[in-house]
Amino acid sequence: MIYDCVIVGAGAGGIFTALNINSNKLVLIDKNTGAKKLSITGNNRCNITNSAPLDDFLNSYGKNGQFLRDSFNLFFRDKLIEFLKSINVNTKSHNGKILIEGVISKELARRMLNLISRNKIEFRRFEPVIDISKGRYFKTTTNKADYYSKSVVLACGGMSYPSTGSSGDCYRFAKHFGHKITKLCAYESAFCIKCSHIKSLQGLSFHNVEVNLKYGKKSKKVTGDIIFTHFGVSGPAILELSEVDFDKAQLIIRFIDDNENQFLNFIRSKKGKVVNVLCEKLHRRFVKEIIKTDKFCSDISNKELREIFNLLHNFSVDVKKCPIKQAFVTKGGVSLKDVDPKTMQSKIVERLFFTGEILDIQGSIGGFNLQAAFSEGYLTAQSINNIISS
Repeated sequence: MIYDCVIVGAGAGGIFTALNINSNKLVLIDKNTGAKKLSITGNNRCNITNSAPLDDFLNSYGKNGQFLRDSFNLFFRDKLIEFLKSINVNTKSHNGKILIEGVISKELARRMLNLISRNKIEFRRFEPVIDISKGRYFKTTTNKADYYSKSVVLACGGMSYPSTGSSGDCYRFAKHFGHKITKLCAYESAFCIKCSHIKSLQGLSFHNVEVNLKYGKKSKKVTGDIIFTHFGVSGPAILELSEVDFDKAQLIIRFIDDNENQFLNFIRSKKGKVVNVLCEKLHRRFVKEIIKTDKFCSDISNKELREIFNLLHNFSVDVKKCPIKQAFVTKGGVSLKDVDPKTMQSKIVERLFFTGEILDIQGSIGGFNLQAAFSEGYLTAQSINNIISS
């Protein structure tokens, strides 16, 4: 059989492309179960899109944001929410983020995969693609078969989180067809810390704290939730800071909001040991590990209190990004210079399309990357429909 299209990768973008192609000669191939990364997005609280206005939405992707204007003009937030309602997934807005409601990420992934089955799309799971070549037709070779098609969509992600199936295979296929791959690095990544305290702090979370990343002569400050892990620190605030490019940096965490005088007055107004009083403000395990004093509030000097204040107000550790394989998103990818934003088709190879994380366009955390994947997938499908009907 000569297929109208072979789609390599069954993530959000690949699945949505498949669902919107008007053809019964279509095959979707994935080296895993499909929708694996979608099923764990947001620690099961999938942030599907964002309520930002279109121009702000585009700006969230940095200098490459304008590439998505055509995709968004065709399929944007309201249409995505409408699609979700069609599969009985409601959404809610929280601080600009639009989250799925009533179901977890794993269930959203399951429902999208069920649509593939319901639409009778040929779906090949656990079938890694080994090679893609082009003669009169594209030939997609897996570990089980050869698939010939008129079009190919590369939607197999980046090289972060390889256990979900995105291990960088698509970059090799894109390079084979003459596409440039820009520098790849970790994005939406936790930070690794070499510090004697880290293992003892594992599992402790802090809400709405200010964190400041100082790298070179620059800095970026955000407020949000963090959690200590066995290797360092993660959480929404850290993932937001990870958008910055750096090799090594200093992370400064403000665990208390009080100014110095407020802090001193608070301790002086209490009875008992300083460490016990501080447990009113902070996790007991954190205090016991970080604050090394056995003195009572009435006995400790102002100098010692100022030292404790500075430690809690400007807690500083040296950090680096965790390896790209531990990141949730890959920054970089197929250069946008050789991809047509009006069709998602390669400018080098006719009928070769790109969708999702494989491309050199990444947005801030907050639903921007998932919206891009759905929008790109929809535009890709419409471009392929135009080819089929011509």
